[in-house]
Amino acid sequence: MFFLNPSRRHLLQTAAAAVASLIFPRSLFAKNPDHHFHFIHADTLNSWPVADPVAWSLANAREPILQRAADGLAKLTPDDGDRIVRLVVRRCCLNLLELHPQQVVVHHWGLHRGDLRPFFK
Repeated sequence: MFFLNPSRRHLLQTAAAAVASLIFPRSLFAKNPDHHFHFIHADTLNSWPVADPVAWSLANAREPILQRAADGLAKLTPDDGDRIVRLVVRRCCLNLLELHPQQVVVHHWGLHRGDLRPFFK
């Protein structure tokens, strides 16, 4: 809405919303029982479920599958969730699937795409 002369109430609501957005992060990786995550390796087409892709990536940073992203992962913290997912997807030829009740979101980079058909049966 566009206000020529915003009221005090409108200014306070806008300020409160801005502060709340800084305090309460709206991460897509927040714990939600309706979300399910799966990684798919684009080259081998192996897939495996993960409860939290950010925590899994940080915990397995020295595994061979994440070797190309290990140096970058060592510099990041769990608060850098979006950056961690982009790094792992881009460098390690992994696709991340977010399975929601009515929607599937696929994170991929470039031409490296895994076979998604098993998730739509």
